[in-house]
Amino acid sequence: MDKEQNIDELFAKTVRKLRILYGLTQEECAKLIKMSPQSYRHLETGQKRISMLAVERLSDVFGLQPWELMKIVEKVPENDMEFWSSYQLGELGAADNS
Repeated sequence: MDKEQNIDELFAKTVRKLRILYGLTQEECAKLIKMSPQSYRHLETGQKRISMLAVERLSDVFGLQPWELMKIVEKVPENDMEFWSSYQLGELGAADNS
């Protein structure tokens, strides 16, 4: 797996986890970011590259700044169960300001 593909997959995994934490369906999230449900599904499975516009819109949905969303993506480990269980809603962006 090349580095670009890995980043796409990490972003997809992170967005999916956040969407579930916020109690949204794929269709609801797609509507909120003005994307078709099919395109959103592709984004969430790593089949579609994320645009900066989508990063901005997703950040708004999750109450984060775009850089906070990217920081979360950067921190997600391979085995992410412990990582996600350590966060509460509202604390995701503030997890690490370094």
